[in-house]
Amino acid sequence: MKRTIKITAAFLMLIATLGSCVKGDKGDTGIAGTNGTNGTNGNANVHAYSFTVNPGNWISAGAGFYYCDVPFTQITSDIVNSGTVSMFEEGTTGVWIAMPYSIPYSSSGSLYYGFNYSLGYVRVNVSNSSTGAITFSSAINYKAVVISASLRKANPNVNWGDYNKVMKLVNETETLQQNQTN
Repeated sequence: MKRTIKITAAFLMLIATLGSCVKGDKGDTGIAGTNGTNGTNGNANVHAYSFTVNPGNWISAGAGFYYCDVPFTQITSDIVNSGTVSMFEEGTTGVWIAMPYSIPYSSSGSLYYGFNYSLGYVRVNVSNSSTGAITFSSAINYKAVVISASLRKANPNVNWGDYNKVMKLVNETETLQQNQTN
């Protein structure tokens, strides 16, 4: 019984103490701090490049495999080791298609459009699953997006295979770059 009285008394004191707290007036505003140093202009996190591969640019490696190497100085060892490159091909209807992908080519096979990258270049490749020759009748437009590890980590919810999402991020980054240089 004494214990219940002590607990009740402690509880009532706690309520009285908390109830007596009131929010006071704000104090004076302090003096402004010094401005920080400006960072370097631009943002090296993402680079987007458009290029065209003409029919005569494809090199045959035999067995229905063709490739074209395109130099990209922005594919550095940091990109190779920790970043990534996304590639898109412009389809005949103007829609950008994330690579790699495959499409039917003939009754006996399909074409596989892929890419790989290494220090200083990207290789676009097309192969015929039936190992037959491929006829390239028109130029093909591509877009490569070189993405640093820091940008990839800062945007974990971006679908890097979705052209519209990637280009939205590229455009936001380019706008940021322009604003930082002005």
